[in-house]
Amino acid sequence: MTQLSLKQGLRTWKNAAKDAVKKEFMQMHDKHVFKPVKAALLTRQEKFAALRSIIFLKKKRCGKIKGKTVCDGRKQRHIYSPEDVLSPALSQDGFFATLAIDALEKRYITTSDIAGAFLKANQDDFVIVRLRDAAVDAMLEINENKYTPFVTNEKGMKVIYVRLLKAMYGTLTAPILWYKLFASTIMEMGFVINPYDLCVANKEINGKQMTICWYVDDLKVSHVYQ
Repeated sequence: MTQLSLKQGLRTWKNAAKDAVKKEFMQMHDKHVFKPVKAALLTRQEKFAALRSIIFLKKKRCGKIKGKTVCDGRKQRHIYSPEDVLSPALSQDGFFATLAIDALEKRYITTSDIAGAFLKANQDDFVIVRLRDAAVDAMLEINENKYTPFVTNEKGMKVIYVRLLKAMYGTLTAPILWYKLFASTIMEMGFVINPYDLCVANKEINGKQMTICWYVDDLKVSHVYQ
């Protein structure tokens, strides 16, 4: 897989890169990841604190060009203490223990990942992101009537300020917001989180234990019955 910056990707892959950027922002538009705000309504401090959006382009092995947008969350470091944003992670010991149990009980195993995981978690804090040039062009292509009133010009660049409604990769709180959403969801389904590894959960189904272990948005699920 080849990964390039937006500028390099546009130069290398041209229209395919533009289409990838548009598709990436179409996903965020459809999932209501953010809402535009007028620059004139933001204070000078809010504009200064706005996170920069960064777009990467990847060429997958199949030849498809894919866009990935992240936030530069460094400006948030003075807002949150590390312990407030630390998200549990699956331990190596915990993972190998589940594999041993799977083997001993001859369980069936399936793996999967959750598409756009972070974008499913709500962002409760006030977080402003600054979209520029190619991102603005993509938003205007998606819905020109909606986004045109929010376009402003800063040093020759087209800019749109948006408020995050969902967790976005690169923000410091995104991992813990996603963890809380996923953990609470499976607990509502009857799973019990393992107190020794907070990324392992179990539930008895048809008299046998089902185990889920996860690392961010990658899952391994096992049960005796397929």
